[in-house]
Amino acid sequence: MRDFNDAFDSVLSPTKYIELMYDNTNERGVLYIPGWYYLNEPQYSLRCKMDWDPRDLENVIFEYKELERNIEKIARICNKASNGDFEYFKRLLDDEKLYPVWATYFQPFVYKKADQRKIDDIADKIETVKTVKDLEHKMWSDEQIEAYERSLYEEYKDLKVTKEESDIYSDYCRAFYDDCEERVGSNIGASDLILRARRLCKLIEAEVPGELINHEACMLAAALVIHRFAISMEKVNDSPRVSEQRLGFITVEDDDEDDLDLLYRRKKRNSRKQMLSLFVYSILRQYSSPDKHMSQQEIIDKLVEMPYELTIERKAVGRVIHGLEDEFLGIHSIPKEGAWYDPNDDELLAMPLDE
Repeated sequence: MRDFNDAFDSVLSPTKYIELMYDNTNERGVLYIPGWYYLNEPQYSLRCKMDWDPRDLENVIFEYKELERNIEKIARICNKASNGDFEYFKRLLDDEKLYPVWATYFQPFVYKKADQRKIDDIADKIETVKTVKDLEHKMWSDEQIEAYERSLYEEYKDLKVTKEESDIYSDYCRAFYDDCEERVGSNIGASDLILRARRLCKLIEAEVPGELINHEACMLAAALVIHRFAISMEKVNDSPRVSEQRLGFITVEDDDEDDLDLLYRRKKRNSRKQMLSLFVYSILRQYSSPDKHMSQQEIIDKLVEMPYELTIERKAVGRVIHGLEDEFLGIHSIPKEGAWYDPNDDELLAMPLDE
């Protein structure tokens, strides 16, 4: 099974992606999805029991294309509105075709028991506690850890999530899932479908590189297929099956499964926080240059605004900037002078686009 750690490797169109999902559904209706985006472990896949036929394939491709076109229109309108031209947003609300799509996928979810900032803070705390536990396990197992990991452990080893915080977050998640099912139906993956549509819209708004948009479009296409046609879905250790296939014990008619491996790769599920690196990269591309540096506070101020709507601590932004510097994406920084983007050093721009 291929292993892809980089976010810019999508090569198939969403339509081709859906067709590959259908082609890889076996005669018993089982579809293995390797490294689906919220699985952290490379040895695991999702095993879906599917119920679809050639007519369903044709219909879902048509449905996806229509959804993608509407998301692109909504993204352009929201982009105009975020720049202060609210007349564009009024047009969206008055559009008989676009408004139902906006109301289904993009209308904000309101949780009355706590504001979004508090929910984000709790989610951050839960994720940090989990990371600390993972690091602690590595240390007990005498695994080598990086210096920054040890520093992170020392800083947050005493962090706790209170029962009240845990209860609030659990209740929030249940309420959010219920809201998603009311919007798109109660079949499997309702929240995945809505979150994928929102991510694609934000990426288009932010005018990120086309290959990343294409990847997210494929993920939305997959989420739509799963929601429409999956009867069941479970996480399985897929290593034995993959090993047997590679050794020749399982016959594969063509290379389609490898194509699926290329696109279905590991990602964490957390929606916006997992896009922080992308958002910082996008902000620096849009607002900075070698002659115009941005401070961490200026970046944080941009993150709070549309289309990002993300509240982040300064130290988190600092870590992201240092990480981007190591990825040869044209991001540079100097302490006390800020960070900036230089297109001449962005190796992504030099990558050839697939036909």
